[in-house]
Amino acid sequence: MLLFLLLAATPAKAKEGDACDWEPPRDMHLWPFYTRLLDTDDLLQTHALFGLYGKTRQPNGYENGYCFPLYWFWDKNFLLVPLAWRFDDRRGVGPVWWGREYLHVFPFYWHWNVPPESRRQAGKGPENAAEQPDNANAPARSDTILFPLAWDVDRHKGVGPVWWGDNYGHFVPIYWRWDRNMVVAPLAWRINEHKGVGPVWWGHQYFHVFPLYWSWPDFKLLLPLASVRQDLRTRDVRVLWRLYHRHTCPDCRFTEVQPFFSVSKSAGITQFNLFWRLFEYRREADGSRTIRLFFSKRIKIGTEEEAEVANAE
Repeated sequence: MLLFLLLAATPAKAKEGDACDWEPPRDMHLWPFYTRLLDTDDLLQTHALFGLYGKTRQPNGYENGYCFPLYWFWDKNFLLVPLAWRFDDRRGVGPVWWGREYLHVFPFYWHWNVPPESRRQAGKGPENAAEQPDNANAPARSDTILFPLAWDVDRHKGVGPVWWGDNYGHFVPIYWRWDRNMVVAPLAWRINEHKGVGPVWWGHQYFHVFPLYWSWPDFKLLLPLASVRQDLRTRDVRVLWRLYHRHTCPDCRFTEVQPFFSVSKSAGITQFNLFWRLFEYRREADGSRTIRLFFSKRIKIGTEEEAEVANAE
């Protein structure tokens, strides 16, 4: 081992007649504690401590190295895990990170600048063509977040539960406003053509008083009392479901008051019932008539002559 060290320390080149002159060796090996390598291009590499430390120096003066696993450096940059770093113009010490365009204190405070170039780049799409002149002339913008208390990001601002911007303003969770819409929860709202104040809701095609009255163009409902359904050809009215019921259409009529009587006429057939068909009278389209008692078999009444007279009428 001693012989190896002596040979490693022997000068690489000595001048004749100058035995006392000594110059450091280009290579030196004291493995595993220290290794030094210098090639013909003046590239110097140094390693020590079983490779935990290393350093390289380029001929142009550029240096990089490490002390594994905590410290790394190159040029003017360094990383001291996990305490501090410097990458070009970005620096950090613990939770404080800063650079030319930002300053952060993780995780509570965030501040950064958005230069006009970035805003012009964001507005290049055809959908933002109308906004391009404003973006091109806009000054640099500063955004800030103080989490979770306040923020100011791209014209969106907030302080606690109060949030606002160019076309909205909210007070969470009670008041919400955007464009021409508004919600005051749970008292009132206006969303497009839909409006409401408490239990009263209305719009272009409806009007409701929750939960009793419901109204649409073709249907009205008064709970639990009545409902009305109507279109261009039919109309249906109900009170207490079928306590009173009347239905009309171009070729039919039906009226009932339950459980007392009902009268219907459809396709030339007329029918009359008492006490939910305990008594039934029916007249067919050909003029024949029948009656029925207590859901029994129908009994034909009248004569054929009377049926022919009825048809003639």
